Amino acid sequence: MRALFLALWLICPALIGASPESEEEIWTTFVHWLQAQPPNSKPGELFAVYRAGQSRQGVSEVVARHRMAVISDFFAARRKGTEVLWDRVFASGHPIFLETPTAFMVSAIENRRPGAALDVGMGQGRNSVYLAAHGWNVTGFDPSQEAIGIALSNAEKAGVKIRALVARDDEFDYGADRWDLIVVTYVKDLTADDARIF
Repeated sequence: MRALFLALWLICPALIGASPESEEEIWTTFVHWLQAQPPNSKPGELFAVYRAGQSRQGVSEVVARHRMAVISDFFAARRKGTEVLWDRVFASGHPIFLETPTAFMVSAIENRRPGAALDVGMGQGRNSVYLAAHGWNVTGFDPSQEAIGIALSNAEKAGVKIRALVARDDEFDYGADRWDLIVVTYVKDLTADDARIF
């Protein structure tokens, strides 16, 4: 009976069209594919190209949906994909993001004494550079090495100093009572866990 169950378990994915590879294999294949892609300022297009490639390869709709669901789940939780994606976006030379500081942040610091500021997911440094130009001691981080390079270049062009690090939000050491201002714009949905970190 156990041998029959095992045999059915092994062949059922093929019968229903499910993906025979492991989630880790799906993720690794996607990351290798992503690394080989030319720069593209629109991350959604990269996912669409990958999805379209599944169809061209004759992958069934069920398997393609499964693969994309795994990629979506792993994307936020795994280190490599996030960095590679944003490196592709920032390397395009045509940022999809505004290059001016966030209006809300600009108004929030008006008439405030500068202090230590943290820019979470700083991208090309638009908020960090603005803060530094207004006397703030700024540290920022982003998972993309390309973004950090642009941020440091923008700071140098503006004649200001910022501290910029390659890191994800779940890797950065926030410390305790270190920051007078924390900027989090267009990075992620904040949760109760984030409130404890910040």
